[in-house]
Amino acid sequence: MVGQSAVAEPDIDMVADPAAGQRDDTLERPTTWADLTALPEDPGQRHEIIGGEHIVSPSPSMDHQGVHHEIYIRLGAHILAGRLGVLRSGPIDVKSSEYDVVVPDIVIVRAGRPGVIRRGGQAMTEPPDLVVEIASPSTRRRDRI
Repeated sequence: MVGQSAVAEPDIDMVADPAAGQRDDTLERPTTWADLTALPEDPGQRHEIIGGEHIVSPSPSMDHQGVHHEIYIRLGAHILAGRLGVLRSGPIDVKSSEYDVVVPDIVIVRAGRPGVIRRGGQAMTEPPDLVVEIASPSTRRRDRI
């Protein structure tokens, strides 16, 4: 069809739960990876794009960080002991499309997949083998699969 894009642009409705994140309403089009990388540093905030929607979340709570620490230490000990792969803690961008970039709490890439986590890279563009997202009350609906 003439004049139609081959890639459907995502829906950009408002986030239903403002406490879970806020959409950047200044844009009239879906937010892209290029928009995200053009943002200035924003310490203490996590910026993600889900279906073209720019989501900004505050730093995780102390309870969230405690759970994160326990999971990271236990998984890390197992992965390192067995030389099973690479474990990384967020913030690390995982880009699945121009309109979808998430920042999971922990990612694991199994051994034998060098280059998935590149030194100096800005985002993972290949899927990790395991993603750990710790659900918090404020992000519970968004974090569910």
